Amino acid sequence: GWTTIHSDTVSYLGWHIYAAGETSYTFTGTYGYQYYITGFCLSGNAPTSPVDVGACSTYSIVSGGSSITTPSVPTTLANDFVVSVWPADTYIRPPTALVPQSPVVADLTWGPTSFDGLLAIGHVTQAAAGASPTQTAIVTCSSSVETICATLALFANSTPLAPTLVSPIGGV
Repeated sequence: GWTTIHSDTVSYLGWHIYAAGETSYTFTGTYGYQYYITGFCLSGNAPTSPVDVGACSTYSIVSGGSSITTPSVPTTLANDFVVSVWPADTYIRPPTALVPQSPVVADLTWGPTSFDGLLAIGHVTQAAAGASPTQTAIVTCSSSVETICATLALFANSTPLAPTLVSPIGGV
């Protein structure tokens, strides 16, 4: 099963450890809306309980040239691997760029697809326990985009923690 970190009427944040032979999942919404699923696989993190803490931002609509900011999370241990996820979606004209800003290390920028938006994933290693810094990405588009960002702090499995992004998954 999935472990829920955050859930409300517009967003869900959870994690799952793949077992041998697992290849896909079906997500079913209950609110009668179209959903955008952002998923990614990491390897090299703590093998049984990898997540320290996570959070989602509130739903927002931003215009081109605007910053999209992930929420801060209160990490409980030093050396957490803090992952930031920035989706930018629109049904009018897809955004053309979504660029994570320093000091975050940009791990992935994916898209745009012909009908949708962009996804960016980045990380920082947080040396001390406590509130993580918010992380920012800049969106470039000719219209506005919808977004709900997320922050996920992973426990250190080794020092330094160096998970590898195995695969992004995106779509409606």
